[in-house]
Amino acid sequence: MTGKVAAEWRPEFSRPLDVGELDDGEEGRRHVTAGPDERHALCARFNLVGLDRLEADVDFVRRGRVVVVAGRLEADLTQTCVVTLEPLAAHLEEPFIIRFDPDLVPEEADFAEALADDPLDGDDIQPLVGDVIDLGEVVSECLGLALDPYPRKDGSALDPRYVIEPAGDSSESSPFAVLKKLKL
Repeated sequence: MTGKVAAEWRPEFSRPLDVGELDDGEEGRRHVTAGPDERHALCARFNLVGLDRLEADVDFVRRGRVVVVAGRLEADLTQTCVVTLEPLAAHLEEPFIIRFDPDLVPEEADFAEALADDPLDGDDIQPLVGDVIDLGEVVSECLGLALDPYPRKDGSALDPRYVIEPAGDSSESSPFAVLKKLKL
């Protein structure tokens, strides 16, 4: 590096929650809504045509040193159909639950083992670094995971000219055999 400090990454949609102020057993609820500029930035992040609405009701509770965050996000968005390349509107409603544990350190060799031995199996578990959980980033990450990676309009199909049917013999259907057939 030439002495320049890399710019610190900041989430596009940030709603920090200071969990250091929560007592054991203390609960709370927040409603978070992404504004127009935040939604626009999230479109770039997730390669969306549009994001008309992103909001979530988020509940949180401290259990000892662990903070559990649970909620449901709702989003109205537009993706691009992978077949027709036309805009494709979608409505998402996605529940989530994440445990933030300050005793988990991702760099430690036993991180995967700690996840495997988790008594609340099925929950996502993340290390809690510091006293702040960014609820906006939690919702953004859950949105990214809920997106259809290959959105397709109903009834859309690939042009048969671009579909390669595998031959009966496995040696004939290998990628190299297919390339050999395409050789001029």
